[in-house]
Amino acid sequence: MLLLVQGASAADTKDTAPPKPAAVGAPSAASVPQGFSSYAAEPAGDNKQCVVGAVADADGMNQKPFVYVEDTAANRVLWTRPLELPSNTFQGRATHCLHKGGTVYVLLQADTQAAQSLSQTQLRVIELDAATGSVTGNREVPMPGAAEATSAWVDKGEDAFRLAGKNGLAISGEYFRLADPDKHLTFTVTLH
Repeated sequence: MLLLVQGASAADTKDTAPPKPAAVGAPSAASVPQGFSSYAAEPAGDNKQCVVGAVADADGMNQKPFVYVEDTAANRVLWTRPLELPSNTFQGRATHCLHKGGTVYVLLQADTQAAQSLSQTQLRVIELDAATGSVTGNREVPMPGAAEATSAWVDKGEDAFRLAGKNGLAISGEYFRLADPDKHLTFTVTLH
């Protein structure tokens, strides 16, 4: 299910100061920030839903990845989390999420530069505690057989980001080597 969520309406913010943004990577109050756009929403157990996307700045640029879990029965946000970008990237988005046991897995796709023709998109899986949103793990998704610089992406779809076996997480998408950007290769990586 794809869900598009926009920030607070003018009526929600009238006569109040805008909330201060949470520190990147820190849990924040249970509200979705203005400028949030959802990329996906997936079940997260017991009437809960994980929603992933990005928060853009005032001019709609420089996306920062953001995730939250909501109680769908009570229609309220339980926790929110701005995700930290890798140090060598300038913007990114959380595009997929899965829930298993006490963990929410989030796929982060981060860009190294503003100029698309020069940018690499790097993939990471962020593991969050399902109850609190605290980060419990952070792993790079390596491109199979690629020793040189690559740019990768994962499209929408159930098979793109899925549980694999008892303890695996499979990520499928496409990538290209920066030396040969017109040749797109498919990949599937399983993390354990």
